[in-house]
Amino acid sequence: MKRQINFKKMLSLIGTSIVAVPAVLSVVACGNIQVAENGEKPKEPKDWTQEKNLDQQVVDAINGVDSYQLNVLFNSKLDNLKSQITTNFIKNQLIGEDNKSFKDNLFTLNNIFNKQNQELTDKDLAGTGIINAKINYDYGSITNQSTNIIIVVTVSDQQIVEDISTRKYSKTVILNSDVIALKASIDCNFIKNQLGENIQSTFDEEKFNFTNILNDKGTNLSNSDLNVSRTISTKIIYDYGKISNQSVNLTINVGISDQQVVDAINESTYTKDVKFNSEINSLKSTIDTNFIKSQLTEDINKTFKDDLFTLNRIIDSRGTDLLDSDLNISRTINAKIIYNYGKFNNQSTSLIITVGASDQQVVDAINKELYFKNINLNGKVNDVKTQINANFIKNQLDKSTQSIFADDKFTLFNVLLNSKSTDLLDSDIVNSGTIVAKIVYNYGSITNQSTNLIISVTVSDQQIVDAINESSYSTNVELNSKVSDLKTIITSNFIKDKLPEEIADVFKDSSFTLNKITNDKNMELSYNDFKVPGRINAEINYNYGKFRNQSTNLIIDIKENRASLTDVFKDFNFKDLRDVEGFLDSNDLKNITTQIEKYLGKSLDEAGLILENQKATSILLKAKSDAKDYQGEVTLTWNLKLFEALGQPLLSSTDESVRKGIKLYIYLDHQDNQVKAFDLPGYKDALTVVGYANSLTNPRTHNFSFSNNKGVNKSFNIYSRDLSSVLPSRFGSFDFTNGIQVTLNPTTAPYYKGVFNKNSNRWVTSSKRTYFIDHLGNVN
Repeated sequence: MKRQINFKKMLSLIGTSIVAVPAVLSVVACGNIQVAENGEKPKEPKDWTQEKNLDQQVVDAINGVDSYQLNVLFNSKLDNLKSQITTNFIKNQLIGEDNKSFKDNLFTLNNIFNKQNQELTDKDLAGTGIINAKINYDYGSITNQSTNIIIVVTVSDQQIVEDISTRKYSKTVILNSDVIALKASIDCNFIKNQLGENIQSTFDEEKFNFTNILNDKGTNLSNSDLNVSRTISTKIIYDYGKISNQSVNLTINVGISDQQVVDAINESTYTKDVKFNSEINSLKSTIDTNFIKSQLTEDINKTFKDDLFTLNRIIDSRGTDLLDSDLNISRTINAKIIYNYGKFNNQSTSLIITVGASDQQVVDAINKELYFKNINLNGKVNDVKTQINANFIKNQLDKSTQSIFADDKFTLFNVLLNSKSTDLLDSDIVNSGTIVAKIVYNYGSITNQSTNLIISVTVSDQQIVDAINESSYSTNVELNSKVSDLKTIITSNFIKDKLPEEIADVFKDSSFTLNKITNDKNMELSYNDFKVPGRINAEINYNYGKFRNQSTNLIIDIKENRASLTDVFKDFNFKDLRDVEGFLDSNDLKNITTQIEKYLGKSLDEAGLILENQKATSILLKAKSDAKDYQGEVTLTWNLKLFEALGQPLLSSTDESVRKGIKLYIYLDHQDNQVKAFDLPGYKDALTVVGYANSLTNPRTHNFSFSNNKGVNKSFNIYSRDLSSVLPSRFGSFDFTNGIQVTLNPTTAPYYKGVFNKNSNRWVTSSKRTYFIDHLGNVN
């Protein structure tokens, strides 16, 4: 658009100055167009007034906008608000030429003012609603302008959820409430009413959706969580709008209502003991809050309010007030307590009143009596205590006292020895005689009372018979004995000698009668039962007093006069030349025979004995059928020495073999047919090394190389510094099978090995060579 300029006026203003106007610029002056001397249109001079008018036009347009509007969140900061008032925000409200003429670089926001012309602050954004304000700004050279702006402060769903999460919600419910009812009370109003004022105003009830309550264990709250009086920390689970599965803390106080207290009282049954001729007012004075609470549960007691309870009266089963005259007869009254509790008036609960003599009257009568009790020997104190019950005590009282004696009031506390005032024990009843004791008891509310008790400890015939029947009897008879000879042995003394002392002391000889003796087939013994050596499991059939045909076990051993070889040789052991029991230097029959005859003190021929079935480590010794002194057979065993290993002598030893340096046996064990090593110094109580302490150049002193017919090989080394005590476990064992091959590899003497020479009957030095040992233990 071209604007008309009064060029003549402009010239008159600038005088005679020459103005060069470019040819490309058309200038309209006075309705004529001039062309510069160079043929171009002269430039139009800048009209500052016109440009200023254009800025004013933009300012007028800004100020003429009805009202700018900006939405911000609750509790926003003013700086955040200002940051949104940009040039685009201002320009976008302008239209047409005003919008096109708006220059971004000319606009400057100064401040925002409220209706009172006060600068807007953060506090103005702390509440929801509409703020009518003014934007103060500059545009180019036009300063301190203002235009209306409406600021709408709103709350977001997230802000509402965050505000909910900061709140502390609580609910009080009565004991045994229903969870469904509790959940129904968690509605949008319950949530909203706890929120801040500004949050409440924007809370959208349609967006709130309650889903669940989780208990303090993180599981769904159930009715069982509400059956104990307590405080529970739970969580409300809910959705708000599109924000789902949110939680907020909920404290649930489970309490007990006055109605529940009243129900608990009314469901209880109360009891009272009163004396003859008591006054009803005295009884009423005992029906206090403590009496009422005594029958209530702990939960009810916690919430029981003493000041709410008032006793009105006590009535009988007919509904009439109880009188003094009702308490002058010994009986039981089914009454009712009429009371108020808070706003609950004229409530009733059961009261059972027992009218009787005073407990002290009964106690005095018991304490004057002398009680008697019989108990069998070895009885139990608990049996005594069980029998000292209410009936035992009452039956010894006079009839008048018996009539007022209350069985349920009597409680036995203990039975004491009168002389020591210590507990009566089972050990006090192991001897017959008389025990002076004391019954300690409670009667009603009167405790720790005592009365005298005489206990007679006796042994009954039944106990004597039981003791006989539980005893084990045995006797020996010779071969071909007579039954009559056996019966002469089974006397009252024979029976009594096996009984415990306390039973034997009261055993009556005249009460015992032997009937018969039977064998294990329940047939009476005869002469034929004693013809063969052996054992008979018999029974003694007898009478004792009124107890007829009792029986007890009797073991009868029928023995020959000849000694059993098993018994004769039970303590026998072979010995080697080193005086070590259980070993033989060789299994030479002559050596074996010599040791057996020495043990018997006679030759085998004289004893009527023979040796058979000799093996590497055992032999069978048998009695001939015509042997006079011995019978049977016995297998004798030994550990067979194969080699001896020598080493450092121990001159301080008291044993000759250890002094000479004999350290180790390599032997065949009779128990498992294994080759093993034996520590001789250890057996002789001497601990030594094998070689010399300075034998460092050639530390190995012995080597054994074993092989058996199973193809198993074993090499065993002994060193100078070895303790003989460790060698058996290090050697372990080697299976002998049916014979072995052993190669000896000794080093320089004196570290040699010994091999037994049967001809000279001594151990000799062995050189490096291989030996074969057959299944009989012969070393070749």
